[in-house]
Amino acid sequence: MTRKYIAGFFVLIFLSNYFNFLGFYKILDSLPGAPGVALRLKTKYYFITMNVLYGLTLASAFVPRFGPFCTADKVYPACLNWTACLFIINFIFHVVIDCKKDYFLAAGPIVLEGGKDDEFAPAQAVEGEKHDDIGADTMSNVTDADGSNANLDWTDAERADNLSKKMFRG
Repeated sequence: MTRKYIAGFFVLIFLSNYFNFLGFYKILDSLPGAPGVALRLKTKYYFITMNVLYGLTLASAFVPRFGPFCTADKVYPACLNWTACLFIINFIFHVVIDCKKDYFLAAGPIVLEGGKDDEFAPAQAVEGEKHDDIGADTMSNVTDADGSNANLDWTDAERADNLSKKMFRG
């Protein structure tokens, strides 16, 4: 009976799935304002559960019965099946978040008034800092949603919030 070790294949698949999972977590974790808070609260246990499942899958690779090797009677190891299942769960989660992004964006403003609580608020609102009109001449290249560049005021919190939400909606 021969035994073929495919640990390198398992490591590549496992790490690519886990880095995809971590990258999406960092994207969702960096959503500012009230939508970010709502999203973090609603997905907190999902990310904890998935980290535990990834840990269990990695630990199973060191158990002889589930490890990343093929034999004459077991062609595809269980740890690779579990890694594939975690990939499918992540895919479904991506789709659900994409379908519900308007629900989370409706939770409140992304850009906060005054800029004290949010790093994405206009820089002019930060107390104790002096700002010049550096780059004001480049504003002529920026257009509003209707194609005009009239009355662009990016320090207006409502307009900045609408622009931010439009960017997150893609």
